[in-house]
Amino acid sequence: MKTAIVLLILLSPVLVSAECLQGNCQNGQGVFSYFGGMKYTGEFKDGKPDGQGTKTYADGSAYTGQFKDGKFSGHGKKTFSDGAVYVGEFKNGRFFGKGTYTFANGAVYTGEFSYGQFTGQGTYTFPSGAKYVGSFMNDNFTGQGTMTYADGSTYTGNWVNSKPSGQGIAKKPDGSSYEGSWWDGKFDGRGILTMADDTKKEGFWKEGKLIKKEKTAPVQKRSLGGSAWKY
Repeated sequence: MKTAIVLLILLSPVLVSAECLQGNCQNGQGVFSYFGGMKYTGEFKDGKPDGQGTKTYADGSAYTGQFKDGKFSGHGKKTFSDGAVYVGEFKNGRFFGKGTYTFANGAVYTGEFSYGQFTGQGTYTFPSGAKYVGSFMNDNFTGQGTMTYADGSTYTGNWVNSKPSGQGIAKKPDGSSYEGSWWDGKFDGRGILTMADDTKKEGFWKEGKLIKKEKTAPVQKRSLGGSAWKY
């Protein structure tokens, strides 16, 4: 029984030995089949993909573009099995430089990449239509940026790990706004909350709540609440 299983595995078309199926797979144009159902069609140099080519995988994902020393390097397009697509620059097999990544759910990032992550200046558009334009680091909104939410609200200022943190100003379509210090997406530190009727709450805030008033004025019993800025 064990012998039969071993023979079946060895004879499986997916696991047959890697081989050159067509052309010159050493230095020239060719088609090469790898273990696991992967196949490369394109240019070779010293037995490795080098130049323009296409690599397809058993799970349905594929890459078409430039290769260097066997790795994605230069401009190319990578299509993933879940439907996500990246078009842009590669270096040593990773997204590196400028490109556009379209997620399977419709979200889109266009901008700079470093070692496979959103890092640098870019634009991230959510499926809801909300959009962030600004600085990224390690796939997070980090640094200066502006978020325009689906309801028309905006936040412009500093971000840390994809949340307003530092100095910034948020505005809502009804004319209300908050300008001042933030932390972890909430009013935190000194700031001024201006209501739609132009009344204000000014002072020091902690986790979205006013804890010390300054220059108080008549206010309505309502609050934007630091955590209400959703996208």
